[in-house]
Amino acid sequence: MNELGVEIAEEVIHKHKILKNFLHILGVDMRTADEDACSMEHVLDGSTINKIKKFAEFTELWPYADNFLDSFRYYDKYGKLPP
Repeated sequence: MNELGVEIAEEVIHKHKILKNFLHILGVDMRTADEDACSMEHVLDGSTINKIKKFAEFTELWPYADNFLDSFRYYDKYGKLPP
């Protein structure tokens, strides 16, 4: 593989990791997240992926992110806001 091919492959792998991590944060199981990231990495614009990356980083840094994510998971499961 030439240098350009290596750069393209590395970029696709980088996008895949970001998307897989984001989907996992949302509660998608790892197998499905891996498969969905494979599809998404080829169609999403780089600026969209960068926003997803920033959101994922934010959820790791913001001290109240766990409460936010737990509330989202409750809403996802029950279709209503947590009590």
